[in-house]
Amino acid sequence: MDRNDNSPEDGTVLFAMALLTLVISGLAMAYYQVAGTETLLIKQDISILEALHVAEAGIDTSIDSLNQGLPGAIVAPQAFGSGTFLVQDFAGGPGRRVLRSRAVVGDIERRVEAVVEDRPGLMRVDCSGAVSAGLFAYLLGSPGLVLIDGRDHSHTGDLVLGMGRFGISTAGDVYAFGDAKVGGYGNVPIVNPDQSDGVLDYDISYGDLIDNDADGAIDEEMFNGIDDDDDGKIDEDLVGYPSDPDAYLGVPTNTLREAAIRGGTYFSSQLDYELYLTLQGGGLPGGQVIYLDFEHWYPADFGDNLNLLPSIVVHHHEENLGLTEELEGRFKGLLLSDNIWHFTGGFQLVGASHTSGYQVWGATELGDVVEILYSEDVLNRLPEPSLNGNYQVISWREISEAAALVAP
Repeated sequence: MDRNDNSPEDGTVLFAMALLTLVISGLAMAYYQVAGTETLLIKQDISILEALHVAEAGIDTSIDSLNQGLPGAIVAPQAFGSGTFLVQDFAGGPGRRVLRSRAVVGDIERRVEAVVEDRPGLMRVDCSGAVSAGLFAYLLGSPGLVLIDGRDHSHTGDLVLGMGRFGISTAGDVYAFGDAKVGGYGNVPIVNPDQSDGVLDYDISYGDLIDNDADGAIDEEMFNGIDDDDDGKIDEDLVGYPSDPDAYLGVPTNTLREAAIRGGTYFSSQLDYELYLTLQGGGLPGGQVIYLDFEHWYPADFGDNLNLLPSIVVHHHEENLGLTEELEGRFKGLLLSDNIWHFTGGFQLVGASHTSGYQVWGATELGDVVEILYSEDVLNRLPEPSLNGNYQVISWREISEAAALVAP
């Protein structure tokens, strides 16, 4: 007799196998669903983290732009990694910018705000006197008054406590006639001073390859009116005389010129400069490097209004042939010129004056008053003429979309 293959026992086994298959399939589906969800979550976490990196890359890119003298704003989406960023650039106070970077990675957005501050390397502003000249200084006060005062003054021209610097410091001679007074290093201005009066420093030797102070070092001191080596002597064993205005401040060649070009205060003709001065309301702006690159500046008009913040005015032409003649007006800051020739009219400078060549200061008409007043306060406030900025992050935070709509 044939056996029946479809016995009840066989059906039970088949049912059990089918049930087991369903259970395994269900578990597999659940596993894959959980794994898929976890994968999506991991990918989302990666995107969130990557969006933060992209936003930070936007801040870094903006800082690089600022350091090159360019705007920090990035208005067109810029790719980075798997995302893009945009950056807004806001003024944040003196020397500061507020940068806001918006990053997009897939459907993830993150926003970062950073406050950055320009911290440029310090230039050297160590003036040896109210007037320093590479060749000679000539003063003539008749019948007017010429006053060169190296004692320390405030930024408003008021005498303050402190020794200050020499009235005049030069590699050549000092000639003083008539009512020409010089003071310095705590000494009141006197008529027709001599080196023994403590207000002058002249016939200085520069870069002579001689150990002038017998300290074992040759030409080691800077031209700054300071006892650098604590031997009781000042500027007695100097390096070579600064060859141009940049060298005088210890900054790279063309630093001052490029700073003026960036600031819109570089002038290759007197006509352009005078138009600029008129537009400024008859006075030079404060906190600027103003560079005049033409040979003869006559008359050298600084405007009647004393600038609120100190500036640097450079009159330098090729081969140090610039001549600044018949200065008029008032100026607060550092005047760097090739040569100065002034005989008539009134002029006031609060700060210091330096030339690679000569300085002639005269007051030859009744009522003429020429004042050069040394001011440490002014020199400490001069603008930094770095070729590049040095912006650094001083604060950082992540912001919401709502916060990004509010101006800083």
